[in-house]
Amino acid sequence: MQVLTGWPELGPHLPRVEFITVVCFVSSSTLLAVPLGTWLIERVGLDRPTRSCRRLRPLWRDLTEAVPEIVLLPDTDSREPVLPATRLLRMAVEVRDALLHLRPYFPEEPGDPWADELPLDTERYAHKLAYAVRARKAGVPPVGAEVIPGSPLGARDFDTDLQHLLALARVWPRAHATFGKGEQWPGGPRNGVPAATP
Repeated sequence: MQVLTGWPELGPHLPRVEFITVVCFVSSSTLLAVPLGTWLIERVGLDRPTRSCRRLRPLWRDLTEAVPEIVLLPDTDSREPVLPATRLLRMAVEVRDALLHLRPYFPEEPGDPWADELPLDTERYAHKLAYAVRARKAGVPPVGAEVIPGSPLGARDFDTDLQHLLALARVWPRAHATFGKGEQWPGGPRNGVPAATP
């Protein structure tokens, strides 16, 4: 070291001091980088709740347009931004509420190819839901007199329920487009819901 830097000999303790300094610097940088990295990932929208919100948004938008009374009003007193996990929980609750409100509008016909047979797959459920959204928007009275509690896609914990909702959101655009392009429910118009004009 003395040959390279021209500094006088600083004693045998210098390597230990250098080692401790490097360890302290690396440790404090790592401890600072973890929260900074988490904040940056949230800010960019790459965290799990934000990605899930993005995937749920088309389904949430269409369902809350059909059943606007289930939308929770935002807290206007707080100036703090809504955390992504809170927004995801809120969207999931609103989608679940909309599913309950739309359930009486599901077509229930004998010979219905998407009849309520268990297990009801996500694709068939999405088609029935798209029909129910269209019926509700058209002002058609519900088929059932009461709200049926739950759906075949329900779960007992939030993570499983979220996976079901994300699976429904994945097939939703196709099912929603099916009834937006003039396709009628198999068996003809149901409850006075006409085919959409292209």
